[in-house]
Amino acid sequence: MVIVTAAIVGFALTVMTWGADLWGRTAPAAPGGGYAFAAFVGTLLPAGLAVAVMSLGRVTWKASPLRSVGWAVASLSGAAAVFVWAVVVFAGFRPKHRRDWDGGCYARGNPCWIHVEYPWFWAVGLLSTVLVSTVLITTAMKIMRAREVAKAGPGESPADATAG
Repeated sequence: MVIVTAAIVGFALTVMTWGADLWGRTAPAAPGGGYAFAAFVGTLLPAGLAVAVMSLGRVTWKASPLRSVGWAVASLSGAAAVFVWAVVVFAGFRPKHRRDWDGGCYARGNPCWIHVEYPWFWAVGLLSTVLVSTVLITTAMKIMRAREVAKAGPGESPADATAG
């Protein structure tokens, strides 16, 4: 319980300290501005999850523990991408009530400033997340289908190869 609480507090502090800097400094300086930054951030979630899942899928602790440690370490880059995605997304959430939208909310990089400068950033980020997820899922399904066909061999159907 203490570890979970420390992780949540650490994440919240990261959002409060780095979120405004990422939006205030990086987004306007990115080629294409804040919308290109939002599109890039939208790609981080599916790409990071794909890297983490693919790496952790190769872990076999009993068969090869040393190689499994390598794959577990390789999955950390995907986890870091998902963490950056979460920091940027949570930094864009405005306070729930308008009465909490004080001058600090409109300071460069803070949530209200983001919504004024880039009112459709959430749609661009969501669209890029959906598109990249679709491409990754389609590619994974094609690769799995090709493996089934290769496993089946000539003259067999993929259903026969998986049944036996």
